[in-house]
Amino acid sequence: MEVSRRLILPEVTSTEMVNKLAGADARNWGEMPGMPTGPFRVGQVNGIPVIEVAGDVDASNAHTLEAALEQAALMDEQPVVVSLGGSTYFDSRGMHMLLRFNRRLEKRRRRLLVVVPWQHPLKAVLDALGSAAHITVVQTLAEALAAAHAQV
Repeated sequence: MEVSRRLILPEVTSTEMVNKLAGADARNWGEMPGMPTGPFRVGQVNGIPVIEVAGDVDASNAHTLEAALEQAALMDEQPVVVSLGGSTYFDSRGMHMLLRFNRRLEKRRRRLLVVVPWQHPLKAVLDALGSAAHITVVQTLAEALAAAHAQV
């Protein structure tokens, strides 16, 4: 008998998450036209590429998230920020894609910063993976933007 392992996460709207994570920086959010759709909001905050995930990431849309990440990586030579605080489900395909993307950024001497609030179920998983995969995990968008600007 096969056991299905799903991590069910609390549902939060995209607008709530941007306001909560970005705080004062939300006013500087600029969405990028022509970006992939789905449960992802892609744009720039103070010149830093940011992908906000709201909803499920699974086999049906992980490729869309990957396309959004790749498009964000083309915007500039800045670090790329991915906010997972609004995710309600994030399966292993999405996690593997995020790790592969991080390796591609590292080859270009760039950095992936992942935003996950401390109470979010993904925090423990990303903290464990983050140190092994050299992913910086922070709790707020403000922390991610400060780290991104410090790197530049």
